Amino acid sequence: MSTKSVAIVAALIAAGATITAALITSGQLRFGGAPDSSETRRGGVSQPQPQNPKKVPGIVVRPKSLDLCGGTGCARQVLILSTGNATLKVTDIEFEGESAGSFRHDGACENRSLDAGAECVLSVWFEPETAGASGSAVLVIHQNLRGDNGSRVQVNGQGQLPTSEPTESALPTSG
Repeated sequence: MSTKSVAIVAALIAAGATITAALITSGQLRFGGAPDSSETRRGGVSQPQPQNPKKVPGIVVRPKSLDLCGGTGCARQVLILSTGNATLKVTDIEFEGESAGSFRHDGACENRSLDAGAECVLSVWFEPETAGASGSAVLVIHQNLRGDNGSRVQVNGQGQLPTSEPTESALPTSG
């Protein structure tokens, strides 16, 4: 190896040592030992991790659509699951759409805070003004997620027709 090559190699080694020393001094790089709870190991080198990972709520709503018959006896359940690493706050729950006024819910999950992994079950039913009527709407579950447009469930309802003729005692009488 020529003298010039030796000098270049020596300069590169010195520069590398200077950079490594600066990283170790600043705490950005550590060698040896087991990583503490704020570090991960990669290739024998400990690398610091963020001390406070961002806490973000998450939500899963199931099912995504429901077919309902008329009345509270035909109620179906909607599961609201908190999936993030922060508290999910369910605020308002409403129906939107042409037939929104014909759908009801029991309010069990409104204004509730759900820790990560917790769930809430909401009962939903169709209550049309006219027996046998049908309609559809969207159940909207508002929460504290960034850019909240609400989680949505399509709901379709088919009211029931009376199953028998009225009895004579139920008919109006004249007199």
